[in-house]
Amino acid sequence: MSKPITWGTCLDYTVNTRDSWRNGGGRKSALHYSGLFTEFQGRSFPVKNIDKALINSLCVRLEERGVTNASINRFISAVQCVLNFCKEDEVITCDIHTPFRKRREEDCTRKHFTKEQVHEMVRIAREQFQRDDLADIILFASLTGMRMSEILNLPASWVNFSSNLLELQKCKHGKARSIPIHPQLLPMLEKRCEFTQPKVKIFGDEWNGPDQLRRAFYNVTKRYMDLGNDYVFHCLRHSFGTWHFAANTPPRDVMEMMGHSVLTTTLLYGKSTNESQQKHVAALAF
Repeated sequence: MSKPITWGTCLDYTVNTRDSWRNGGGRKSALHYSGLFTEFQGRSFPVKNIDKALINSLCVRLEERGVTNASINRFISAVQCVLNFCKEDEVITCDIHTPFRKRREEDCTRKHFTKEQVHEMVRIAREQFQRDDLADIILFASLTGMRMSEILNLPASWVNFSSNLLELQKCKHGKARSIPIHPQLLPMLEKRCEFTQPKVKIFGDEWNGPDQLRRAFYNVTKRYMDLGNDYVFHCLRHSFGTWHFAANTPPRDVMEMMGHSVLTTTLLYGKSTNESQQKHVAALAF
C-alpha cells in the first residue's frame, strides 16, 4: 500500500512550482499563513484528513491567540490554495474537502488617509526630510492603489505613456492588470523613465528593501503627524479604494484597478466612508 500524501509534500510542491509563491509579492505572506498549518499539525499530516471540521478547529485556536478574522481568512486561503493547486496538478489523487468556510470581515475597519493628509505627507517628506524619493512613492501609492511590493518591483517597461497606463504583468494573484496614470503622476514618471533601461525598477533601487521604506514612512506619519501605529504604508492602498468609492467610480472598475479576485473584497472599501451617501441623501428631492 502506498504511503498517504502528506501536507509537507504538498506544501513543498506549491512553494517550489506555483509562480506566485515562488516569485510573487505575496510569497512572504503565503509562507507565513501556510506555515501556521504546519505549526499546528506538522508536515507529516495526511492531506486526506484535512476537512472542514479540522480547519474550523484551527481557526478557533487562532482566534484564541487574538488573530483577526482577516488574518484567519488568509490562513484559510493559504491552506486551500495548497490543496487546490496540488489537486489540479494531480499531486493529490484523493478527494479533498474544499472550499472551507471563511469568516465575515464586513465589520473590520480599513484605515485610510484623507487627501489632505497625503498632501501633508508629501510636503513633510520633501521639506522636512529632503526626501523627494519618499514623497514620490507616497504620492504614487495613493494614486495607483498598488501594493508596496508591486511598487518596489515596478520596471520602466510596464509604464505605457502612449496608452496612459501602468501595465502590471505580475500581481499578487498571478493576474495582470492595468491602472490609468493619474495626471499628477505623469511628470514624475516621465522624469524617472527618461533615461531608465526597460527592466530597471523605477523605485526599488532607491530603497534597501521594504523595511527601510516602512521606517521612513513611519517617521512621517508618527513623528510629524502624530498618527496611530495602525496607520501604515498599506493604508495608502486603502485610501485609493476609499477615494474612488467616494467619487462614485463603478465598483467593478475599482476591483480591476486594485487587482482584487472577488468583488466582495472591493465593496469593503465602500463602507470606509459615508461621504458619498451623505451627498446623495442631501441631493434627494422631496
